[in-house]
Amino acid sequence: MVRIREIISLGTGAVETNSGYGLTTADELKMLRVIKRIKDTTALEVWAIFLGAHANELDFPGGVQTGVKYGALSVDHLERSGEQEIAVLSGTGTMPTLLPGSALFLGLPEPLARKMVDSGLAVALAVALALALASGGNGNLKREKNHLILC
Repeated sequence: MVRIREIISLGTGAVETNSGYGLTTADELKMLRVIKRIKDTTALEVWAIFLGAHANELDFPGGVQTGVKYGALSVDHLERSGEQEIAVLSGTGTMPTLLPGSALFLGLPEPLARKMVDSGLAVALAVALALALASGGNGNLKREKNHLILC
């Protein structure tokens, strides 16, 4: 709860957090209990989202295609997406979401945000709370020499 109090002190009023990372039922239930505790004991507005798998952050092929096939509102962590994923997203109601801080933190190539926009896609940007917490609670990104920097 120390980190939660820290992000609140930095002005955070709402967070989206994901479950679905637990590899066992016990791990998943523990995550859900922590999310509930944060909701119940802080003034933060907390949205809990089941995220069984990221679409393409670590190059798991087919995540974008599956999301589009089933009408997902968004497909997230598209740090390793390419031309094929952009083509699949074109003309759909599925929003591509990039987490440039994740790419930076993980040493991944820069996401293809410009190509997505040039292809006519709207693109959502997000900051991973885990990275914000790892960086001392401040999830702000700043631009320096054509790079996004997690502050």
